[in-house]
Amino acid sequence: MQNLVKNWEVEASFKPNLNDWRTVDHEKYSFAINGSEPQGAENMLKVRVSKPTHLVYLPNEYAQVGTYNAIIAPNEYYDPTYSDFASSHKTFKRMMPTFAWEVLEVYSGPPTVAFRWRHWGVMKNDYVGINNKGEKVTAKAHGGPIDIQGVTVADVNDKVQLQAVRTWFDPLDMFRQIAPDGVVRKEDVPKGARPEDVVEQAQEGVKVPQEQELPDATVQSAKEVQETIREIRRKEENGEALGMPVGHGEVQEGAGCPMGFR
Repeated sequence: MQNLVKNWEVEASFKPNLNDWRTVDHEKYSFAINGSEPQGAENMLKVRVSKPTHLVYLPNEYAQVGTYNAIIAPNEYYDPTYSDFASSHKTFKRMMPTFAWEVLEVYSGPPTVAFRWRHWGVMKNDYVGINNKGEKVTAKAHGGPIDIQGVTVADVNDKVQLQAVRTWFDPLDMFRQIAPDGVVRKEDVPKGARPEDVVEQAQEGVKVPQEQELPDATVQSAKEVQETIREIRRKEENGEALGMPVGHGEVQEGAGCPMGFR
């Protein structure tokens, strides 16, 4: 489940074409947060802007969402309406250069898997985001841990692809840990400013490891990805069956693989 969810997060954040997603059952997939109305994968790829956004520039009527904007409700620290895909990743990934995700307990096995998880890291850099009033919010880095926990119930098919995903967690818990004293700096955002530029300017000079620009550690390094691509092409040219990608762990017989390799 840990590998499946990490691979799903990579796809939801970096594959704008839903047909390229291998971790989900395309005909049945849906997700819901805290008992909300279930949404399809399209909701993570684009969202219709339903209210005026005169404070912050948005490129067009539809904007790529990503995992952060799909699960965080508008609040005094952050508002997905005033943030696009690029600025959301800069906001959270630069604040916490490492934001690990792991399964803590599994309560039931397939086809309905219930498990408890944690998403955690260290606040090494300032938090910079845009809140529900269109203000730039800055919270100084405190160097301490940020630990978010929740519960997910997921239905999977016989290929170990996600179908119905239901998650419960406190979305404000992270912001309470970012600003434990509740003291943050709020500033007006220039009219027409792009969210990405607002965050970029405030975090100028902040560097994170290249691999941490991804939502989480991927299964393969860049070198392994290239080796896998070369091997796939070689086997396709020779008419051979495709095996596991370089660096991929062993999969039990009949278990299937969330990345779609056989």
